[in-house]
Amino acid sequence: MNPLTAPALATLPGYFAMAVKSSATISNLVITPAGNKCTNVARNVTVTVTPGGAAITSVVINYAVNGTAQTAINMTNTSGNDWSGTIPTVTPSTGTVTWSVTATDANTLTKTLAGTPYTDTPSAGAALSVNATTASFCGNGGTTTVTVTSADPSYTYTWSALSGSPTLSSTTGSSIDVTVSATSDIKVTGTTPEGCTTVATYSIGVYPLPAATVTTTASGVCPGTSATIGSGLSARNFSASCITAISTLSTPPVNAVTLLQAPSTINTPSGITVNSTTNFDDNYWGNVPVGFSFNFFGTPVTNVFVGTNGTINLGTTGSTAFNFAGGFPNTANPASTIAVCARDLRWDSGTGTIKFWTEGVSPNRRFIVQFANGKPYSWTTGNQQAEAVFYETTGVIDIRVVEATNGAWTSGADNSVNKYIGLQDGTKTIGATAPNCATQVSNFWNGVTNAIPASGSQAWRFTPPSNYNVTWTASPSGATAGLPATTSGQNLFSINVSPTVTTTYSVSYTNQTTGCTNAPGSAQVVMQVLSNTPPANVTTTSTKTVYCLGDSVTLATDYTGIT
Repeated sequence: MNPLTAPALATLPGYFAMAVKSSATISNLVITPAGNKCTNVARNVTVTVTPGGAAITSVVINYAVNGTAQTAINMTNTSGNDWSGTIPTVTPSTGTVTWSVTATDANTLTKTLAGTPYTDTPSAGAALSVNATTASFCGNGGTTTVTVTSADPSYTYTWSALSGSPTLSSTTGSSIDVTVSATSDIKVTGTTPEGCTTVATYSIGVYPLPAATVTTTASGVCPGTSATIGSGLSARNFSASCITAISTLSTPPVNAVTLLQAPSTINTPSGITVNSTTNFDDNYWGNVPVGFSFNFFGTPVTNVFVGTNGTINLGTTGSTAFNFAGGFPNTANPASTIAVCARDLRWDSGTGTIKFWTEGVSPNRRFIVQFANGKPYSWTTGNQQAEAVFYETTGVIDIRVVEATNGAWTSGADNSVNKYIGLQDGTKTIGATAPNCATQVSNFWNGVTNAIPASGSQAWRFTPPSNYNVTWTASPSGATAGLPATTSGQNLFSINVSPTVTTTYSVSYTNQTTGCTNAPGSAQVVMQVLSNTPPANVTTTSTKTVYCLGDSVTLATDYTGIT
């Protein structure tokens, strides 16, 4: 019998007819919000449950956190075959949530569909990327357009100034104009609709660069005439100058590292060495991280030594010295030394601290070493509050002394009253002793006993030498320009030329410390060279065609240029 054409049978002796009950169908499973979020939020789950052989009696969400026992949430039938339920916020807030939906019908048949697990990470929104049309300015400041981007399109952005007093064209939006006259740091905050925030910072540098004034000692001359082309530039020597003082020490940030806490704690943070774990008088720490590569007279420095007597050494060894006879520079004193109001100090009384930290935004960060409330060795009265600030990119060092008082020791000689403020390089040939900012006397703080009261704080800026890589070019180039054999070199601020045709000479120069360079074509001069060929078709006219002996006459020509 053909099974495809067999007639239907109501009964078949010896056989049973069997059927399988049909379970429900689950579709359109949606969780809102979907995916990982930057804050722990509840999720709304919706689903469509189509009955099979019997009516749906319940739909349940089962969820677990980090693999723990499941929790059931009864869903609500919102309309027809549609159901809705909520997974609440979980504990811990960063836990991984696994979840599924199970439908049960009147025949007790069940159907389960698993959802996609999620893990919320509070305050860990998408990263921000900040860029500027001009990252730094050389010479004077200017205006740059700063733009922020992110992988999260829901962010709204707010901007604020951190340092340097920049002018912002707006405090909202993904792109703003920023006008600066000094190095400035800005901050942008991205905020999601649910209130999650991510922060990024950006630094706009303003570095000194002199303007060249290019001149020639000759112009309008015959071919081959020699002349000197000058730039008006000069190398800058190392300098120490008084700057505006601060009335209180900088406030250490929460991430500042404490090397010493008077009267009883000497710390050895990870990676940092200490000469003695018990000496609160003459001691020093090594391998103290700067946080960036500091340009110290052309030598990159990433770690320093910090001494208890108000010194910092940027060389290869630490020091407990406090007497620097002769001041700076001096070959008798340690190389690469900075005296931050160095004198004989002690830290076994009072509440003084020695701390360091790095702040700001690359490439304009600042490394600060702070000596707060140190005591002169010979007494517990008197006080010292001072700090040194190292500036990335420029190689500048500021020393700030808020207070350096002597107390009332009267018994014999006392080295703790002799104060040294200044620094010198690794060769011991470049450096300076700080001037007296009150009287403008130079080379003053060289072991003097004068006190700096809290009401008369002083501060100094030590600026490294400025040398330049200089290149001269000519247009037209080639032999007619009469350039010398050497047209590039350090501090090559003038050249001798002997052009045979009119030539434009240009100079480009780059500061070796900051990398600042002048704009192309911003420093040039034209040297006019006369032709050996007399001008043709030149007409000369006279105010008179007939004149008597002794008459005056004015002659004129239509020649209009040098050839």
